[in-house]
Amino acid sequence: MSAEESITKKSDSSTSVEPKIDLGLERTILAADRTLMAWTRTAISLISFGFTIYKFLEFEYEGRSRAIPPEGPRHLGLAFITVGVLSLMLAALQNWWQMKLLCGPRGRGSFNLSLAVAISIILIGVYAFINVLSNSTS
Repeated sequence: MSAEESITKKSDSSTSVEPKIDLGLERTILAADRTLMAWTRTAISLISFGFTIYKFLEFEYEGRSRAIPPEGPRHLGLAFITVGVLSLMLAALQNWWQMKLLCGPRGRGSFNLSLAVAISIILIGVYAFINVLSNSTS
């Protein structure tokens, strides 16, 4: 068997069995999902840190003298929660635009779990923001 015959047999067998898959597009889509997941981790950290700071400093304020202004813990906690929620909102929006650009108007045809998790974390962050905002230290 000559080299030319083996090349012909390889090309005939590979085109008929395997469907054409654009691996570059798949890698780009997965990279966009990983980026959104990294932003989700960062936002979770900021939101939970903001809520923890608020509760810890509120507890310290109640237990000691009034060295810390009563609004200080609340404002600091709200700032961290706001940064976490806004950064995740922007990251989710960027991911949605990237998927629309990469996959066209038809979409990918599958459910984007990382975007769904990001949206649920945004809702939890908004709930934490409202909770901290509505509680007043007296």
